[in-house]
Amino acid sequence: MLYFSNRLLATLGAGVFGLGAGILPGVAQEAPIIVADGHLMGQCRQVNREVTVYAKPSTDSGKIATLERGHEVILAEEVALNGWIYVDDPVRGFVQSAFLATCGSFQLPESVAESRQRDFCISEDVDGNVGLPIYSDRNTSSDVVDRVYPKERVTVLGISVFDEQTGIQWLQISHPLPGWITNTTSSDSDRSTVVCRDEE
Repeated sequence: MLYFSNRLLATLGAGVFGLGAGILPGVAQEAPIIVADGHLMGQCRQVNREVTVYAKPSTDSGKIATLERGHEVILAEEVALNGWIYVDDPVRGFVQSAFLATCGSFQLPESVAESRQRDFCISEDVDGNVGLPIYSDRNTSSDVVDRVYPKERVTVLGISVFDEQTGIQWLQISHPLPGWITNTTSSDSDRSTVVCRDEE
């Protein structure tokens, strides 16, 4: 299946598809993107430095926004071409793919974290005798700073981060202590967190 890049559409003025030749008149060498198995579209990334979002895949185009280091973006293309990829959240535009990292690599900017934090409660499926460890980092080998128990409230920052190597879905929390907890694992599909009953 063929997918036409947003960067291609961004460069178009008035014009129509040349149906006979299968080309776009007046558009230079920008091939359609073939959707890959990786399904990058819809995935979360964080910017690894202060990054400008541009109207087109060029630093000579209009500047739409500047994002702080650690800000999350949602990819809106399946692949990056010529070092650029289109994003549609928090704003729509193009960013340089070299400045993107997997979500969870950096702490969220304070302004973003405050606007996206939400309280959840620890599921009753969690062993009440053992509790759920709060890790200092997104790694089960990191230090356990504390534990939380069924029905206890935690404050989650941002969105979940899935580790493809371990099959663990992680949540970054700020309460009761800053750290990371596992929400699901490859061996257990039950979630460790649920919506608190007073918020249902």
